[in-house]
Amino acid sequence: MTSLEIHILSFAQAKKDFTVAEIRNHLSSVIPSVPNPTILWRLHDMVAKGSLHRVGRGRYAVPQKEMFSFVPSEALRAKAVALSQAFPHAALCVWDIDVLNSFSRHQFSVSFDIVEIEKVVADPAREYLENFAPPCVAETALKHIPFDSFNRNRLTVVKPLVGESPLEHGTGVPTPSVEKIIVDLYCGGPAFSFLQGSEAITIIDSLVNRYTINVSRLLRYASRRGKEEELKNVIFKVMANII
Repeated sequence: MTSLEIHILSFAQAKKDFTVAEIRNHLSSVIPSVPNPTILWRLHDMVAKGSLHRVGRGRYAVPQKEMFSFVPSEALRAKAVALSQAFPHAALCVWDIDVLNSFSRHQFSVSFDIVEIEKVVADPAREYLENFAPPCVAETALKHIPFDSFNRNRLTVVKPLVGESPLEHGTGVPTPSVEKIIVDLYCGGPAFSFLQGSEAITIIDSLVNRYTINVSRLLRYASRRGKEEELKNVIFKVMANII
């Protein structure tokens, strides 16, 4: 995906619709050297690929998709509230692996909650949750412990929260944005080690096809994780519907 496409999409996602003059004025402040014929051709190409719709003469908009929202279970919400009270100054995020099941080719044989919290309190938080709602393990422990050894009770996996992670707060507790989930899946880690082959890419593709994606937000977080350039290539090759 080109830098020009990223800037056009970022601008478009922040507005209901826009005119050629408006996008030209915006681009003049971020890519001053881009000529007008290049802008017009890129808009035409993005309409052809479906990442933009023409809604009038010289007027464009991003196709409307669902907004992603993860609603935590009552048990997971209780964990989040308890942690917020025990560690009031620590940023955290909660979700569960089940939310990805409907986007996978195959149903997962594993099921667990994920708690992400600032690294400085990750170990104390894990110990707290082990007493509050066992079993609970650090993500790194999953390299040595099979998931199915925790089938008696709901497992909680604790991992450090990456700084400036894109989060949502609409459900009353912090949960991940769809952009965060996409980047985390791409980056991988022990919590996603049960995914086989290209399953993570399949899930990412499904998420992008169904939900509105803020490309600039996604790439900003990808940059925090050192994967911005790689993810640009993935977006170009796999997520053709938003570029």
